[in-house]
Amino acid sequence: MFLKGNCDLRLALGGRGLTRNTFSYYEFASSIQSGPETTPAQGPSSSSSSVHLIHVSQFAMATEGDPTDLIKVLHLLVISFTWGMQVWVSFIGGFVLVSQVTRHTFGLVQSKLFPVYFFCLLGGSFVNLAVYAVYHPRELLDWHEGVQMAFYFVALIMAGMNAHWFGPDATVAMFEMQAIEQEHGLGNDIGLSANKEGYTKLREQDPKYQALRKTFFRFHGLSNLCNLVGFVCTTTNLVYLALHLQTI
Repeated sequence: MFLKGNCDLRLALGGRGLTRNTFSYYEFASSIQSGPETTPAQGPSSSSSSVHLIHVSQFAMATEGDPTDLIKVLHLLVISFTWGMQVWVSFIGGFVLVSQVTRHTFGLVQSKLFPVYFFCLLGGSFVNLAVYAVYHPRELLDWHEGVQMAFYFVALIMAGMNAHWFGPDATVAMFEMQAIEQEHGLGNDIGLSANKEGYTKLREQDPKYQALRKTFFRFHGLSNLCNLVGFVCTTTNLVYLALHLQTI
């Protein structure tokens, strides 16, 4: 016979604190047991009760208790670091840099920064997903928690695609373009809008340069798309996290 109520369950499991999801599962498991409750006179099977209780106890172990203060601080710092880095690189740093240095210098600096940026995003996204998954097992997710889990997973995938494919491929195409531009005396102008006529003429005269340019913008566009999707996912999860803060 199953024990009734949260208090009885706590005593049966040694007084350990359980999450609300564990109790939800316990109540569900209790409700599907067949047959009426037995009385002491009927002599219930102790082995059956033990099996049921052990099953609930084992299921509770994965979600027992709340995360420690250290885990909470780690999770908040990592997701804040990830979001702040995305904001700076995506919306501030690049726009400031491109207006102050030559086109080729800008490309060189970005080629050094982006691998670090992408792998930092990859590491941060992995930590965020891992910490969240440990305290939110898939079997116990509600709708909102499922959305958060999906966003953490998508952010990780986007960072991985940028770190291993789109970012490096765009960089290779960019350096090949720069080599051709240097042969024609281009690339020393400041800003992307400078000397448009020279670059237009080069595209018209050199099919290889035109093909490289298409390749670069294809990978660059895919990289930007992944970065934007990852930023939206991180922002959404940060909003969810902020809404669950007890105070500020």
